[in-house]
Amino acid sequence: MSECLRRELLEELGGEFDSAELICRADEYFKSLVEKDAYYLWQGYYHNIFGFREIGEPTDKTHAVAWLPMNEVKSALRHESQRWALAEVLKRKNRI
Repeated sequence: MSECLRRELLEELGGEFDSAELICRADEYFKSLVEKDAYYLWQGYYHNIFGFREIGEPTDKTHAVAWLPMNEVKSALRHESQRWALAEVLKRKNRI
């Protein structure tokens, strides 16, 4: 998982990091908004990243990164499992 996470952060954020901690994993089936009677599995892995730094431009031009204030994040998430993972992250952060 570490190499995948490193590749994704480099491609989508143009950065690297020192270490990562898996906080939680979520699986969610959802109905397609485009295809009738089509369902998809959303699999999310949520990490706490330590020592992140930008080293260049993102190479994946199909994504647009937006840094949001914490009070706006929940409403911007599309999947219920993402909102659940955010709650897990915030619970863990409040324990530290």
